Amino acid sequence: MGKIKLTKPRDSYLSKDTKKPEEGLRKALAEVRSERKRRDKALLRAHTVVRPA
Repeated sequence: MGKIKLTKPRDSYLSKDTKKPEEGLRKALAEVRSERKRRDKALLRAHTVVRPA
């Protein structure tokens, strides 16, 4: 698909409380993934035509 577009500025994904930046990045990726899943489901729903039998 397309490139992953970060909606928030990149620094907000790096968690400030922990010293591990990858934790915040992992959270961000999970967020993006769930967002994409939701969008795909919505698209699928929009393009599915229910024909009465």
